[in-house]
Amino acid sequence: MQIRCQLFYCAISCASFFSTQGLAADVVSYNAALSACASGRQWAAALSVLQHMRQEGVNPNVVSFNAVLSACQRSGQWERALMLLDDMRQVIIPLYCCLIFVTVVIVVLVDII
Repeated sequence: MQIRCQLFYCAISCASFFSTQGLAADVVSYNAALSACASGRQWAAALSVLQHMRQEGVNPNVVSFNAVLSACQRSGQWERALMLLDDMRQVIIPLYCCLIFVTVVIVVLVDII
């Protein structure tokens, strides 16, 4: 767990470095930070990075949303994961939403049972 948290802080530091140097992070850079958040079970940070990503004009993709959903799932934040699915419907192709929705429902049911 300690290594995961260190990866999370490293990814956030890199994202901050991009901003201070006037460099524009792309979707791959943000996805790396989001994946680090998921690994470190940092669901609130993942949502914050996703919001920042959008504010900077970088469109999240399936990988982005999957990482945030993973962070929520690993932290037991299934309500937030379900709310995020609603956001995805506005951004991602509906077929992907259906597949991911089914996956989240299965994960939630497994956690409940």
